[in-house]
Amino acid sequence: MADQENPEIPIFKAAVCEAIDDLYRASGRKAIGVAAGVYLRQLRLTPIELLHLPRQQLAYNDAGTMLAQAAQKAAGAQVRGTGISVNERMRVLYALADEVREKTRIYHDEHKPVAVSRETITELLGHVESERPAARSFRILTGIALALDGKSSWSEKFDVLLDLCDGIAGLETFQYFDALIGEMLRAPEGFTEMLGEQDLAGEKITALLALYKGTAGVDQAPSSPERARILYELANRDPMPETRHAFLDHALHTLRANAPLTRQPTSGELEFLIELTGELRDGNDFLGGGATGKMIERRELQLISDQTIDLLMADAGSHAGKLLRAFELHEQVSGEKTRRYLEEYVASLMREEQVGEKIAETAGDLEAHVQALGRLNRAAANSTMAERTADRFVQQFERLQAALVESSNFFDALARAKGNVGATAVTLLEMLADHAFARGTMTKAARAYAHALMKQPSFMTSYLADCDSESARKGRLRDLEKLIVKSGQD
Repeated sequence: MADQENPEIPIFKAAVCEAIDDLYRASGRKAIGVAAGVYLRQLRLTPIELLHLPRQQLAYNDAGTMLAQAAQKAAGAQVRGTGISVNERMRVLYALADEVREKTRIYHDEHKPVAVSRETITELLGHVESERPAARSFRILTGIALALDGKSSWSEKFDVLLDLCDGIAGLETFQYFDALIGEMLRAPEGFTEMLGEQDLAGEKITALLALYKGTAGVDQAPSSPERARILYELANRDPMPETRHAFLDHALHTLRANAPLTRQPTSGELEFLIELTGELRDGNDFLGGGATGKMIERRELQLISDQTIDLLMADAGSHAGKLLRAFELHEQVSGEKTRRYLEEYVASLMREEQVGEKIAETAGDLEAHVQALGRLNRAAANSTMAERTADRFVQQFERLQAALVESSNFFDALARAKGNVGATAVTLLEMLADHAFARGTMTKAARAYAHALMKQPSFMTSYLADCDSESARKGRLRDLEKLIVKSGQD
């Protein structure tokens, strides 16, 4: 797997710890959770417990090659592109591990900390004079970690935390519980025990994004397991930055997998992905950064390809419909490769022999055929395609429309079909208002013809012919005024 596709690389790169305090930060603990993940998951341990309990540190140190494997895994990722050797970085990590063990041993020897209980949690969370923030955090997390020590499942540990944090609110005090809940949720088994599993990847991602953004109502919690509702209540009650980011990580992990988002056919799956892409937007970027964009693009290319394009265009019907659908999709998708594929697809449709006749196969009369080419011209002009590519398509559709209008003597044919000057002029004005003509020469020609018709003495007579009262005539004139204004907007 390439670096940019490996989700572990940025986690290690964000936690190049050089001092012991770096290991206790959220980024450091997250990296520990990944590097030592196999060991921690087997024992249902969080990085916080490993960092604060001497018994667990000694057990980990004695667990064969586990520490060496974790150090090598982290070091290998952290030195890439730096010129530093893996062995040199591993020496730094070993030294930090030794320092953590020594610090923890000394603290426990000197302070003899005990497991916190519901009766003593308020005292533990209290401030000690002259205590630095890092020391306070270590003291509090040690007491909580001791309360979790010996619990063999994530559910048991979660229940202990729920009992301890009952009645506690506010980020200053709740941050310690948030950190532990977040770490429990990062473990796949912990996630399942507390939130359960959903059959459809798309529903799971949507629910997790709502939890991350703080928009998930308690009534949206799954009925099973029962702890899920409690977790939803906490997410609605307290600021939980680490837990929220654990939700996001699971959402992105699910997106990264190959499971379909829905049980719908290709077109429905693509529609869901496009909507989900909007939910994953974070301003001009994506939640999770460029890696998320690559995940989305990969899924787009699975759904928009030579193998699927005919299925996606099955409902488009005509040649013109396929072209319009391609322009629409180009605006909706986000991947550059996906957009290039759609640009080539449009180009391939336009390279087909007698493309003008194929576009004219659009259901309807000559008026509908002219409108189809006008819509395509406007779609190309307003598209998100590269300027040169869009201009090429704009000109192609303009030439095709001009040729059709000329060969069919469209304006005269329209006049014959409508039967009078008023109806012909109004039809042209309506077509102009709907942007049915290509920008530039074709629109100017249509406007000129419509204006010439309105100058004819018979225009007003035929336009108002079916008005049987003064109020009806006034209303019709107001409609004409609005239509003229709208037809002049380009």
